[in-house]
Amino acid sequence: RILQEADVVAVPVSGGKKQLALKIASSYVKGKPLLYVDLPMISAEEELGRCHDAAFDQIARELDQGHSVAFLTLGDPSLYSTFTYLQRRAQQAGYPVQAVPGVPSFCAVAARTQVPLAEGSEVLTILPVPYETGPFPPGNLVLMKVGRHFNRLCQVLGDRLDRAVLVEKCGLPGERVLNPGDGEQPSSYFSTMIVKQGREKP
Repeated sequence: RILQEADVVAVPVSGGKKQLALKIASSYVKGKPLLYVDLPMISAEEELGRCHDAAFDQIARELDQGHSVAFLTLGDPSLYSTFTYLQRRAQQAGYPVQAVPGVPSFCAVAARTQVPLAEGSEVLTILPVPYETGPFPPGNLVLMKVGRHFNRLCQVLGDRLDRAVLVEKCGLPGERVLNPGDGEQPSSYFSTMIVKQGREKP
């Protein structure tokens, strides 16, 4: 409904490539003016900040013309999403902002594999990969963006790998449910792992 009612749909692109979110939402944005904003996947904070500023400037020009703008993002906009950087800038500039909740990848993975994320008093920790601060905390883990970091993750997890399940491209064409304990490796950036704290395999 939001996409259909918006005057303009902002589409984040990285390296000139259209985001997967646009492909998923394509049937809802037909005939809509699309605003492509360059939001590269880089880690240099200063350069990244300039990209966020430039992207917000594009959106602000639409807002100043009285247009409503919907920003496409995968999963939930509050979880490791570029949306939060633009949201903050819009709020600071005095524009009204509405965040629309989505389904995070790890919730989709839990549903797909029938592995509960947390039960009873279990603790759940959600971490983006790479995770560079040492051993993983106890409890259940969600490891996002596993992709090319899989081999290093296996070394850090050790025997906890036997209590892990991993889904690549969950809900998308090419989806694969993998057993990382058996050495099955993902090939996509869109790979999410659930690691249980218990003794039994999920």
